[in-house]
Amino acid sequence: MNNGDSQSKLNSKRNRYFWFLGLSAIFALLIFHLNRLTLFTSDDYTYHFVYQGYLPTAHPKRINGLFSIVKSQINHWQLWNGRFVAHSIVQFFLQFKKVYFDVFNTLAYLTLMFLLLSISKVKEVVKITPVSYLLLFIFLWFYLPEIGKSVLWVSGSGNYLWTSVIYLTYFKCIISIANREISNLKGIGIMILGFLAGACNENSSPALLLMAFLYLIIHYPYKSKGTVFGLGSLFTGGLGFLLMIKSPGSQKRGGMALNFDVLKNNFRLILDSLI
Repeated sequence: MNNGDSQSKLNSKRNRYFWFLGLSAIFALLIFHLNRLTLFTSDDYTYHFVYQGYLPTAHPKRINGLFSIVKSQINHWQLWNGRFVAHSIVQFFLQFKKVYFDVFNTLAYLTLMFLLLSISKVKEVVKITPVSYLLLFIFLWFYLPEIGKSVLWVSGSGNYLWTSVIYLTYFKCIISIANREISNLKGIGIMILGFLAGACNENSSPALLLMAFLYLIIHYPYKSKGTVFGLGSLFTGGLGFLLMIKSPGSQKRGGMALNFDVLKNNFRLILDSLI
């Protein structure tokens, strides 16, 4: 390869990074501005305080530090639902001025975009282009359901945007370690991440664990340390999911008597939705 070709590739790489940085700055400014326009509402006021129920209490205690979050999440797990990962994130940020959340929430949105692109291109030799980056931003804007509630609202973002970042990061790690030798420290870290991913959401978490299981099974014959740790992370992910779904609060709110009429009506509802 002559010097001319090397310089041309170097210039192309620099231009590509320039476009990515420029687009990232534009996206960040737009999302940050929308975050600044979105004020506290609804559940945000409840989660400013140690959780004692979904209705206001006579003597609320302000969230202040790790121990108050742990106490609040134990109460939340017992009284409302088991999403301790999502609500711990929410209550962590609600200790501070909202501008700090706005900054980190903007970074979380950009991280989500990076994860989606990197996972979609994992088996392709082509590089991620600035055009695909721009198109992803446009598609997310139009196709994310209720972006104000799932991305901008503090409580909604903790439950959907931030948990999406957690379990997609986990899935990206599963892809990266399958059929590879990794250190024990990295393997333990992925097992912890698997536990958190399993406790994110009642619907997305089991679906994500199933995807990870299918991916690892394909690579299991190679029996690398990475694949073994990946299978171990499915076990910890299952523990996280059970801890979330078996919370007394979820059982009380989600309990129903299963009889023929209930099953028939649910089946009819699903059928109508599919049609």
